[in-house]
Amino acid sequence: MLIFSGLWHYDISNVILKFSYSFISYFFQLLYTSCVISFDIVAVSLLKKDVFQALEVFSRMTYIFLVVVKMFLVQTKKIKNIIITMTSEEEKIHKQANYHLKSIYAYHVNYCRLIIFWIVIFLYAAGLINIGMGFNQYFKWVDSVHRNDTTQVPRPHAVPFWYPFDKEKHYYIAVFYQIFHIYQTFTVNSSIQALMNSVMVFIRAQLKMLQYQIKIFDSEKFAEGGEDNTHFPKRNLRNLVKKHQEIIWLVSELNQSFTIIFVLEYCITSLQLATTLIQLIQGLKIAFNIAFFMHCFLQLLALAWNANEILLESSIGTTRALFESPWYQHDKDCQYMVNFMLMRCNRPLTMSIGPFGLMSIDMALSRLKLSYTCVTVLQARTG
Repeated sequence: MLIFSGLWHYDISNVILKFSYSFISYFFQLLYTSCVISFDIVAVSLLKKDVFQALEVFSRMTYIFLVVVKMFLVQTKKIKNIIITMTSEEEKIHKQANYHLKSIYAYHVNYCRLIIFWIVIFLYAAGLINIGMGFNQYFKWVDSVHRNDTTQVPRPHAVPFWYPFDKEKHYYIAVFYQIFHIYQTFTVNSSIQALMNSVMVFIRAQLKMLQYQIKIFDSEKFAEGGEDNTHFPKRNLRNLVKKHQEIIWLVSELNQSFTIIFVLEYCITSLQLATTLIQLIQGLKIAFNIAFFMHCFLQLLALAWNANEILLESSIGTTRALFESPWYQHDKDCQYMVNFMLMRCNRPLTMSIGPFGLMSIDMALSRLKLSYTCVTVLQARTG
């Protein structure tokens, strides 16, 4: 998905293809980024004419701004290293893991696909409905022109853009660009959401596999040929401690890469949900606003849910697995390593929202409550 959206510039050996891909990618990213300025100009011009339409344009502007920031952040070297690390770990699972570990990983793969499917479905639904409404308005305009040749009603546009040219004179160019903008939003945002949720679900899968291995760390199936039964449990535990440290490092890298995204989601989503709810209350673009509201809500809920799962599995889940393991049947060295991991579980792995605290389910619910508050305030101001 990253390759298809133009956000993956690596692993292309052919110099000409790599240059061509990079040039096209950066050109279209620059084109997409310019949409924020277009929306801003339109929103300011509408403030004195139609407040509700200005709110709609402002909501779209904040949404595109959030997508643009994500677009640049997922192309950093740190994210590339995280993807490479995940890919190598996945290859190890497919080649070296036993049936139970592969089953745990397969479950999380299907779970991740389901999350991404529903986020993308509502994203595509909102975009296609938007395009459909644009065509419907255009055909109504054509019909009105045929019935009344003296009409001066301007031709409709699916997306309220500002253009550096006369959009009535070059109407079809403007409409083509609007449809292409919606297509870019499809590909860019869906690939970003797939990446973010995949990384977080991957960490949860790693924690669940770690818990399974902890519970059977002295199982003979892990013993190498000719190894003394008194030594292989210690070796297994040592490897599990290293694995635990690798997961901690991965979460730390993820936090550093995604903190800005989480902060923007935390600050902007409430406004997006509030402005969408206001339009629903006003009876404007019902189908589009329902799809867009569900997409924004699921996008936030998925991040919050997966972050909450990492928090629970890194603390309660791993602690329970350590207590259920046969640690009491082994020597002090094994008991020391188990105790070391227990102490580390007292500091659960969390996703940070910068100065606003931790990403969790409570955070997602608080955004819904805040959006309702914003709706009541905006209705009081505009009513």
